[in-house]
Amino acid sequence: MTSLSTHSIMSDSSTTSTAESDVIDQENINRDPIFYEPSRLQSTSILAENNQISTLACKVCGDKPRGVHYGVLACEGCRSFFRTNRDKKEELKCRKSNKCVVDKYSRNKCGKCRMEKCLKLGMDYNLRRPANGGFGKGRKLVIKKIQRAHDYCRVCGDISFEHFYDIVACEGCKGFFRTHHEKDIKLECRVDGNCDINIISRNTCKSCRMKKCLEAGMGLKHKVFSKSEFTEIVNKVGRSFGQSCTYKDTDIESVEKSNFELTRFDDPLINRINAWQVYAPIIDFENHQTGLFVNHLPFIKTFEINDKVILFKRNSFLMFVLRNIKRFSSDGFMLPSKFNSKIKIPYETLKIVYGDHLINEIISIASKLESMDLSHHELSVFTALVFFLPFTADAPERTRNKEKFKSHKTLELVYHCYKTFLNRMFSKYENGHDTISELDEMTFKLEDLNKLHRNNTISFLQVNSKFMKIPLFLCEVYEIPKPKSLSLSQLLESTNADCD
Repeated sequence: MTSLSTHSIMSDSSTTSTAESDVIDQENINRDPIFYEPSRLQSTSILAENNQISTLACKVCGDKPRGVHYGVLACEGCRSFFRTNRDKKEELKCRKSNKCVVDKYSRNKCGKCRMEKCLKLGMDYNLRRPANGGFGKGRKLVIKKIQRAHDYCRVCGDISFEHFYDIVACEGCKGFFRTHHEKDIKLECRVDGNCDINIISRNTCKSCRMKKCLEAGMGLKHKVFSKSEFTEIVNKVGRSFGQSCTYKDTDIESVEKSNFELTRFDDPLINRINAWQVYAPIIDFENHQTGLFVNHLPFIKTFEINDKVILFKRNSFLMFVLRNIKRFSSDGFMLPSKFNSKIKIPYETLKIVYGDHLINEIISIASKLESMDLSHHELSVFTALVFFLPFTADAPERTRNKEKFKSHKTLELVYHCYKTFLNRMFSKYENGHDTISELDEMTFKLEDLNKLHRNNTISFLQVNSKFMKIPLFLCEVYEIPKPKSLSLSQLLESTNADCD
């Protein structure tokens, strides 16, 4: 299998899936309580969150900026000044020695020095945003300059300083949304309904701009979703879940045990390394299948790529367990169809792979979920809920400097949305509240299971990776070093040396 990077597998897919899954019963699951859906922002390379706005200022005078104007971060006053006086540079005169201080208090005292400072900082009329929606000569330069700033409008990517209509948005998109959303105006796209909306092109198509405003979450916090909208979202999660699974219920009924082609040694460490050498490609394949699932989840596009990668790394093991919950039993684990859907890895082999405690916890959780008799869609939405679990205060993703997760508020909002989905789905049952309580308790068990896997299995692989040939993608997901693998004979020599 060709190895893919985590960034690659978490990139937005442009292919629309056509596979069908069982259709959820609309009349049974839909009720009328208000619930909220967070944004579904199309990912953008210039997305940023949680930055200190207080450090930003107009490059010319130091006043509060309102965006990048003519290629420079500038306030409204300096933007207007430059636009008005761009053809009057020769007429401007300084009454002193061309060394006037230009700040927000003195900026109106000397037009000559103010213009000189504008030009020195790089303000250029060619870097304007054309009112007619065309592309100025400096389009790439404008975007590059804006990418260096701190916080960005979720709709067009312009610099933003505040939240408007529940999201980070610029003044322009705030005004656009306020003007068109509150009026019953039918907007139509003249092209294909998928125009690119950015700081340069945002005025070209009102229909696509409004579409992106809504996808970004503007005003959606207080939106009540119709039955059809709710059904569409739940069905999408169910389809994604089904497409990621590599088994059929009929396969489970006819599996056989296998010795998993293991050569046994007297040393438990050698046995575990040997078992993982064979087992690693299976987990690598399952991680790719997890990518198929999470990449099509509603609201996944709300997160920038780095945050999606962090979520994927944190939850890949839990997604593997939950997607394959029917394949785990006290007898072992049924292999994915890619390898052999009629073969089961025996329990004794899984003990070598994961250790007694971890594999027993996996089987216990699988047994508990099986006894709850969840439907396909209920299990699918619960699995998505687990993927979007907020980070605890002591989580490494909150404390470490590298690869620190940024979008905590967004994650909490998305989690709340899936939680509301689940509550609504179980509202049709007489004991639905009890089931929800059981699933709440299950999330805590799954978090503990994830910690156990990280401390027991991932740490083992990180320490002993030099003795194995582990797929590159799995190395990236588990943050395993990627040295050249050693032969088994080298491993035995190393073990003997340690014993001397």
